[in-house]
Amino acid sequence: MPKFLLMILLLMASTAKAEEPNIRLPMSSTPIVPAAVTELKEDYWFVIEADIPCIVLASRNGFVSIVSEKGPLRLRGKFADGNGKVETRSYNAKSLWIVEPLTTGEVELLIVPNGAVDESAVIRRTLVVGGLGPRPPPKPEPIVDPTPKPKPEPPTPVAAKVLTLVVIEKAIERTPESAALIGNLSYWKSLEPTVETVHIVPAGTPIAERYKKQVAAGGGRLPIAILMDYETGKVLFNGPLPANDVAMSALIQKHTSK
Repeated sequence: MPKFLLMILLLMASTAKAEEPNIRLPMSSTPIVPAAVTELKEDYWFVIEADIPCIVLASRNGFVSIVSEKGPLRLRGKFADGNGKVETRSYNAKSLWIVEPLTTGEVELLIVPNGAVDESAVIRRTLVVGGLGPRPPPKPEPIVDPTPKPKPEPPTPVAAKVLTLVVIEKAIERTPESAALIGNLSYWKSLEPTVETVHIVPAGTPIAERYKKQVAAGGGRLPIAILMDYETGKVLFNGPLPANDVAMSALIQKHTSK
């Protein structure tokens, strides 16, 4: 073969236009390597071109509309593979399908050539419609039991068979009421054997220091009464000293086990 003829054939082969596929879907032109368009925003068109008879389906109804048109066709609008601005395009394919968004979600397009005999001939493209992706399912409403539940009984006060009573006070701050109660020795004697021991402790003494946590827990104000289980030393009550012997007896009875 003459060299000049071989050179002509090589030049023709290198400049020949690559054959386009029979079915063409939008491809993004933004990357260096074109990528498949997978998003269909509101007010945009997703245009499918085909030179062979096809059927175009959406795998989920209600998310997009699909309109079949004959080419050539001239369209002006925003395109899924465009630059986000309104533009005018001419499509020369024999068949066109214009896909438009209806509601936000995710849908799969199926392009099935006429006469397809196996799944490999079907072109699939998943689209996020509306640009927001699929919405999560709504949270189920909580089930409310119509039967009213009984209110829990208040906890039974802790009690003991035999009590120890500690009163921490400042003699200088005694009121007539507290002085009458603290100085009523016959009353304290009458509490036996329910109250085995009664300690009247002046504030600031080493013995009072042993009960500083109980004083703080009872509000910190003096005089304060501390009731304990005589056998275990467990604190059953710590709070303000009752105003008189009647209130004191009621407090003791509340924390005495039957």
